[in-house]
Amino acid sequence: MSATRRSVNRGMIVIGAPLGGAIATVAGADTALWAAAAFLLLASLVLLFSRFRDARIEDQQLSDEEALIP
Repeated sequence: MSATRRSVNRGMIVIGAPLGGAIATVAGADTALWAAAAFLLLASLVLLFSRFRDARIEDQQLSDEEALIP
């Protein structure tokens, strides 16, 4: 899980850094920072209003007996 999360994080850096630089070059640094803030706000709103907020891992775990059934 940690390696997957780290890989996704590094992948977003590879995509986000050049994209942020391009926006800053074309529209200015202030616009790039506002665009980043808007994107983070949008991502947090998506998570806030999704089923992710109510997810519980322990509700979906199998017992030892259930896990061993082929």
